[in-house]
Amino acid sequence: KETSVQFADDIFRKRMRTLLSVEDLVQAVMTKLEDKDLLSNTYVIFSSDNGYHYGQFSLPEDKRQLYEFDIRVPLMVRGPGIKSGQTITAPVMNIDLMPTIIEMAGGKTPG
Repeated sequence: KETSVQFADDIFRKRMRTLLSVEDLVQAVMTKLEDKDLLSNTYVIFSSDNGYHYGQFSLPEDKRQLYEFDIRVPLMVRGPGIKSGQTITAPVMNIDLMPTIIEMAGGKTPG
């Protein structure tokens, strides 16, 4: 029978393998934008979710806890007018993304 440590190790290995394909895809998209001379006027937005616990704090497999890493997710944006290395500390919610993207594209958000 598989132990919980073996289960967690297997999950983490599979996650790392999956991330390698994501890295390859992002690189291919960025290279294509650069080759087409579109990178300087294109916004690239990356976000993710907070994933699942696999034994941390002796908790079952889940993602609904009040730990700091459960309530924060990455959001990275690059593009025209965004300074490299800039960090915004104001809270952002998913509901903020659509109107922000519309404004970045020069459109008007629904009122």
